[in-house]
Amino acid sequence: MKPINPQLLVLVMTSGLLLTGCENTNFTASSCAIDETNTQPTSINCSSPQGASLADLSPEQEVDTSIGLSGQVFASDYWVDAKVCIDTNLNAQCDDGLEISVFTDDQGKYVFSEPMSRAALINKAPLIATLQNKFISASIAPLITESNFTTEKANISPFTSLLVNEMLFNEDSYLNQELALIAIQDDDFVLASDDVIAGSNYLLASSTAGLNTHHENLIASFIDNQNRLPDSGYKLVAALSRSMRQSQSSQVNISQADINIEQPLNDTIIPVLSANTLQWSLDYEDEKSRTMSSFNNLSIIGSKWHNRLTLLDTRNDQPHWISSTNFSYVEGGKDQIDAFTGATEQLINDIEISPDNRSVFVSIKKVKDNSSDKGVGIYRADIFDPHNIEEKKFAHDQSNNTDYYALPDINMATLSADGDILALASEKRKIVLLNANQLTERLSIATDSKVRSLSFNKTSDFLIAGLSRSSRTGLASFNVETGEEVNFIATPNYPVDIQLNNNLLATYFYQDNHLSLYDISNPEKILLLKKVPARESITSFSISSDGKLAALAMNAGKIDLYQLSPSIRLIKQLESKDASNINSLNFITDNKLIISIDNAVQTMLIDITELNSADNKKVSQ
Repeated sequence: MKPINPQLLVLVMTSGLLLTGCENTNFTASSCAIDETNTQPTSINCSSPQGASLADLSPEQEVDTSIGLSGQVFASDYWVDAKVCIDTNLNAQCDDGLEISVFTDDQGKYVFSEPMSRAALINKAPLIATLQNKFISASIAPLITESNFTTEKANISPFTSLLVNEMLFNEDSYLNQELALIAIQDDDFVLASDDVIAGSNYLLASSTAGLNTHHENLIASFIDNQNRLPDSGYKLVAALSRSMRQSQSSQVNISQADINIEQPLNDTIIPVLSANTLQWSLDYEDEKSRTMSSFNNLSIIGSKWHNRLTLLDTRNDQPHWISSTNFSYVEGGKDQIDAFTGATEQLINDIEISPDNRSVFVSIKKVKDNSSDKGVGIYRADIFDPHNIEEKKFAHDQSNNTDYYALPDINMATLSADGDILALASEKRKIVLLNANQLTERLSIATDSKVRSLSFNKTSDFLIAGLSRSSRTGLASFNVETGEEVNFIATPNYPVDIQLNNNLLATYFYQDNHLSLYDISNPEKILLLKKVPARESITSFSISSDGKLAALAMNAGKIDLYQLSPSIRLIKQLESKDASNINSLNFITDNKLIISIDNAVQTMLIDITELNSADNKKVSQ
């Protein structure tokens, strides 16, 4: 490997490396793959699962009927063996293998487990039931809360579907159940009474609502039109509601054209890639970017093979180079440690920037299990003046000091929110907590499995760790003061990376193509909320600070951009020219993403026009 020696850090502006792909059409489901003729599909399958704990993965499992959200599913009669789930991606389907479903009994009754119920309340997505090619929906908020979901029933019928329709298609009652109910009753053609719209079981002999001819006609229209025009989802309900109001009749037949003109309400999100990339010169011809960390308008990129740090100012739309320095490098070249392994056997793994932007912590990891232990651990450098970062030579011995802590089997490092504690994950089944300012040990937590990933919770009093093999594989939470393990969730494979956004924890698993999102507001009761599908196995990801957007990077230069809230929606798919690898990506702000390609970065600006929820609108008395 030969060094290259141009003038120091020549900055080059080149044409953008990324190409846009296909976009999402809502409320439909089909393959997102581009076919052999390179034709863009008209719709995308953005399926993703509703919330449930990982213990709930079997749809047929029996649940404790005393502790979960429950209700009945009915139209002109009870729906038997219907699938019931929370439709977080609004595709009107309970997606096999992704969404966790329960089934109704011979009285149309369903019951969620307690974790599934809590996740449903947090997600605030419609509750749906599907049977053959028919679907109906219901809203569970705000009438049902964590304090009453075991006693209040969430029934699902064609009439509750009309309420959901108003919440999804009417701007005056967008995502607001109370205003949606008022909108239905204020119309000249009243579709049903308040209690029926809200979910009253009109099939009960004791019901005062009862079925009349108008109700029967509405139900018949609902079912007959779904049989004729299957898989039309929420847009069919919107077309039915519009047709009934216009004709002043509950007996209607709609067409596919009627369905096609319905447009569900959504935020307008337009991602725009920068026309140029920022590149910098290399120390060695085989040098490649490996990882990136961003904080407070500063991004630091670490390169592999010869270990360098490059600092970028990212406050403007186009990043600017600040400086580059050798970091944990070997003077004289790669073979100066010994004749066989060399510095290339110890690589920059991850980077943490302190909250005050004064220090950077860089973990150096062994490439192979049999690589040398020399120089492996965590390094610290002062970045108070980012234009003049001191070089860090390779630590040849195991001597710890204020700028180096040796941990031969380090897997990952993470910094607490206040910057006081640095946590290190070890392949040797332990977590080491350091005082960040001195790199002195404050606590060592022994585990029964390898620790592959780590993140502090919002208040930094708990650690969430990704455990691998040995005894267990999954997510565990530990008390930072005592080291006590307080919660564990088993997963099929180990969490590769963990990122925290307030009480939202995001991770992806080894050789998996889903981003899993958890609620960790109570670290002793971690709750899976939803999953976001990617086209291939994820290699890097980032969540915007407001928790509304996710960017997923995959092999061969692919990126998927998703909206996470109020519902999961695929916004854009991108691919790099010549399948250049996406090494890492970070949201700098809620609407600016920086993408690290080999020895270059490119930015994406995301213009978001939010459709305001009606939640804060005053309800007329």
